[in-house]
Amino acid sequence: MPTIIKGDIGTILEATVVDEQNAPLDLSGADIIKLKMRDPLGKSFERIAVLTTDGLDGTIRYVTVEGDFPLDGLWHLQWYIKVGTLVRFHTSLSEMAVLPHFEPNI
Repeated sequence: MPTIIKGDIGTILEATVVDEQNAPLDLSGADIIKLKMRDPLGKSFERIAVLTTDGLDGTIRYVTVEGDFPLDGLWHLQWYIKVGTLVRFHTSLSEMAVLPHFEPNI
């Protein structure tokens, strides 16, 4: 995960989902891909994510929009994928630091 500055827009959050042997999972049949986020105060929300390519390489992404990271501090992120009616899973939880932006004394 990249470093994000509080309030950043257009930052690409991308992940490759792999199996136990570290091989990319085929996500080409994914119906739903979400990025779940929890802010430093414990508030959770989710955003719709997409496949980066055709899904065969297991790579998914979300591009930040206004309002996604209004607080600096330690955030928790987790991807959710649904394929058909029988396969639903979450990736491991990851942490990401959101840094305050620099405000010069002018």
